[in-house]
Amino acid sequence: MKSIGELLRRARTRRRLSLEEVAGHIGVDAQTLSRWEEGDPELEKWGKILADLAIQLSVPTSRLISETGRSSEARPGQCGARIRALREARGVTASDLASGVGLSTEEYERVEAGESPLEEIAPRLLKMAELVDLPVFNLLYGY
Repeated sequence: MKSIGELLRRARTRRRLSLEEVAGHIGVDAQTLSRWEEGDPELEKWGKILADLAIQLSVPTSRLISETGRSSEARPGQCGARIRALREARGVTASDLASGVGLSTEEYERVEAGESPLEEIAPRLLKMAELVDLPVFNLLYGY
């Protein structure tokens, strides 16, 4: 399976977008985006967790990031709150969901509290997905 970084690079180059163009659009510097495309361990970890949460909760990945699924409506701390609300609506315990995505309960609680790297990474992945006209899940699991 390709890394998330490889998928990001492939999507960007397929659309003939420069590293600088995409970096500016998603709110990071070109060096950060380059590091992501090279397989940044934090992006790889949290991108996979984001996709796994979407699978476990049976919801489009974009809806974990904002209520409408649009990056323009993503707010700081919203990702964790969205995940918590969707988990509760489905009657899933925090410990079961944590286990399902490979996190300790304590680490998962930080996700729901809006204190995980998802709060920074997820909205940027959604912006990139919109820029390259793909569902964010496809940037995480291939297309």
